[in-house]
Amino acid sequence: TGGYLDAPPPAAASAEDTVVPPRAAPVAAVPAVKRRTVPLLVGAAVLVLAGGLTWIVLRGGTDAPSLGDSTATVPAPTGNALPEAVVPAPADLTGTVAPDGVVFTWTNPDPQPGDSYSWTRTGAEQADAAQVTEPTVTVTGATQACVEVELVRENGRYSAHPAQACAGG
Repeated sequence: TGGYLDAPPPAAASAEDTVVPPRAAPVAAVPAVKRRTVPLLVGAAVLVLAGGLTWIVLRGGTDAPSLGDSTATVPAPTGNALPEAVVPAPADLTGTVAPDGVVFTWTNPDPQPGDSYSWTRTGAEQADAAQVTEPTVTVTGATQACVEVELVRENGRYSAHPAQACAGG
């Protein structure tokens, strides 16, 4: 039973063999996160999310990406959903200086009942968007102006990319 490969029997432990590790120094307490930080971060995240959703709703939802051709349509999806046409940008936007200001005109490349236009003066004199039903607008009292114009459908959808033009100088 006792071969040369067998481990020797354990020796009796003595008091000298018993090692007690020294106690580690107490660890300094990690400062707790202030009670106001977490609610403030959550509140900030909620405000950012609400702002993003509000922007999407006010802009009429998300638009299909532009395919480079203003008359292109979104490919027909599979299933029962009906494809919606991409709203084109107004065409031929030009401006001319007139005695009462800068007059901009454009054409509607795909007229539909109820169409209107949203236009904004851009540049140094940038202003809020205004809605018009005719394809013309005059920036009164100006000798130079730049505008962006979007076609707005009756259902609230609008051009994916506005037409832009500047005149005068």
